Amino acid sequence: MRDFLKNGFILTSMFTLIAACSSQIETKTDTKVKAESNPVTKPQASAATTPTTSDGDNTPCTDVFLTGTGGGPASQFGNAQSGVFIRSGHSGNGCNAERLQFDAGRGTLLKLSLVPSPKRPGFVTPPSLTALFLTHGHSDHTSSIPDILETRWIMTKNDGQFPDLKPPRPKYKNMPVICFDETCDVVQKALVPWKGEISSRAKKDHRLSTPAADVKKFTATNTPQVVWSSNTMTVSAVSVDHIEGSVGYLIKTAAGNVCVSGDTSFSENFNDMCEGAEVIIHEVIHPVLDGVAKKIPSPDPTFTKVMDNIFKSHTSTTSFSKFTESDSLMVLTHIIPPIGAGGFQGIPLVPHLNKMDPDRKTGPIRASDFCKSIRNSGFKGPLHVGTDLMHIKLSGGKVSTSTPDNKVTGCE
Repeated sequence: MRDFLKNGFILTSMFTLIAACSSQIETKTDTKVKAESNPVTKPQASAATTPTTSDGDNTPCTDVFLTGTGGGPASQFGNAQSGVFIRSGHSGNGCNAERLQFDAGRGTLLKLSLVPSPKRPGFVTPPSLTALFLTHGHSDHTSSIPDILETRWIMTKNDGQFPDLKPPRPKYKNMPVICFDETCDVVQKALVPWKGEISSRAKKDHRLSTPAADVKKFTATNTPQVVWSSNTMTVSAVSVDHIEGSVGYLIKTAAGNVCVSGDTSFSENFNDMCEGAEVIIHEVIHPVLDGVAKKIPSPDPTFTKVMDNIFKSHTSTTSFSKFTESDSLMVLTHIIPPIGAGGFQGIPLVPHLNKMDPDRKTGPIRASDFCKSIRNSGFKGPLHVGTDLMHIKLSGGKVSTSTPDNKVTGCE
């Protein structure tokens, strides 16, 4: 009897184990079928495709971070120069399928290292970037290119090195850089001053490669053209009004569309391309600089021409009424003159601001100066004054914003 019970217990345990294994096999099979039923399809030439999803785990999302809001070559208050980082995917992969950088002014890599990551702090490094896009060749939009190219190479030590390293490191690939034909010249010459250092590093570190950019050129046109696409994002470019070859970008994602103006005076091309976009990242200049040379006479005959050129080649707050799609969230960047300053390039501006607005409380240039001027122009849409590392999130049909220090950046 004891042997019978013992054998029965063994048989019961075996049946229980078999049932459990069957359940696990069925669960894994169901999961696989569910995953395969929701593929992310490649976008058409003109738009990113929205993935078909059956649950909340794959909600499309796009994260936008301002990596630099400083306007012009001057360095003030720790603000980095122009740059916008955009990553896109879905909630299941941390919104992290593709990582694009638009412009790379001074301080870009330092700001990228502070971008919160779905994986780990400091994850946004040059090796992790999918591609770099340039709006034009001015130094405040390109000075970090050598830093990005060489650091990408240094941090990706797998071009013949450490073949047995576990886990294996990804292989080094040249940085894809998308740029207008003439702007690409800045990229191709970016590493010339570091030729000797690169040669020394390659020899000492037993490298089989040297850093370089995988340059993809295009010719700017007055109508939008697709210049890059992937499974989750499509990027189009259009000519804008700054210097020859300047472009603005439209980034289409499954979670919504984002526009990056680069430097430009008000551009009908850009306005038309961005109609209906959820977010527009746009440069700005305050009208206190309009005719400033006449307000502050100078013995230098070129002073008036230079200051007028600066003002006319950027978008004044008074021009924002021309944007036809007021439902887009407008985020200001490349802010001239800088917030917190008393002037611009040695020119005192506070007295002139006070004259323009008698109700203004005297003091340095404030975000409210830009807000009030744009509202007075007639622009009624949602409006934020950008700050370095400001985060704009698109997900579930909603757009939200935040800043590292929780500062209020919205304009009433």
